Amino acid sequence: PPPLTPPTQGDMRAVYPDEDNPKLCRARETVWRNLSDSARAQFNDITPGVPIGDLPALLPGDGAAPGAGGEPSVIPLAPAPAKFAAPADIGTAPADTAAIPPASPNFVLLLLRPDAVDQLRLSRPQRRWLHTIPPGAPGLEPPGETAAAEDAAAAAAWKVQEVTP
Repeated sequence: PPPLTPPTQGDMRAVYPDEDNPKLCRARETVWRNLSDSARAQFNDITPGVPIGDLPALLPGDGAAPGAGGEPSVIPLAPAPAKFAAPADIGTAPADTAAIPPASPNFVLLLLRPDAVDQLRLSRPQRRWLHTIPPGAPGLEPPGETAAAEDAAAAAAWKVQEVTP
């Protein structure tokens, strides 16, 4: 049998807050602005894995220990967003982008340029496709940074082969 491969293969690039490339910085900020208020708030939560005994020093306020007798308690991790989006607004950019704070230093954008994808449809009848892109094919740029013609050229470079599931 052929060797097992992960469903997606390719190159990944992390875009950190101190990124030098202005296009990647803009992409990071664009993705940050397009996140919901509650998704952005998660990047300001307390660091996971901190021992419970160390929490009072990390929390604002009187520093009283959470819970009593070792019982778990609800700990406020981040302030609630000022307003919540209505269901119809979910996934849309806010009207007033000036009200959105700059990207959190804890937010890192990951860009994946896949060069192989193994797609399996589990419904009956099952079908499977192997998608590959040859080396040197047009690259994928950060969101909003390429012209439609370049996107079409990148899409046309993909080769698709249906195989047995």
